[in-house]
Amino acid sequence: MSRAINPTDRFSETFKAAPVGGGVDVVPVLPVTPASDHALIPICQLGPCVRYHEIRTKFEAAEPEDGTPGTVYTHPTRTCYPAPGIEIDVTEHPVRNCNLWEPRIDVAESRLRYREAWLQSEGATKEWAEYVESWPKRMPDPE
Repeated sequence: MSRAINPTDRFSETFKAAPVGGGVDVVPVLPVTPASDHALIPICQLGPCVRYHEIRTKFEAAEPEDGTPGTVYTHPTRTCYPAPGIEIDVTEHPVRNCNLWEPRIDVAESRLRYREAWLQSEGATKEWAEYVESWPKRMPDPE
């Protein structure tokens, strides 16, 4: 059994195209879905869920030809770990409902307090400065 699950695999196995209705002169009439002004927020990010993991990695892009510093682009990878040894990539498919959703509010708050205390230490200040210097100066806002 595969350790990685693609949530859309089960749909492609039984997919059958529906007939398209004909309009004037038998021109297909395709349904129109109105555009939404709202970005989809997966339920995984609420809390966030104890099974949800998100990382952003830098990916290579061409530098501007005029010599100006380029923008650093990052790619998010969003993964769900519903059970030991199983992972589901939810990067492309925002999750609407999940019977395993369990927010980790207390854990997240204590980790943030620990992180802030660590950042105040002398060793962390030097280590954090080295980390910041290793990245290019122009960073885009995260999505």
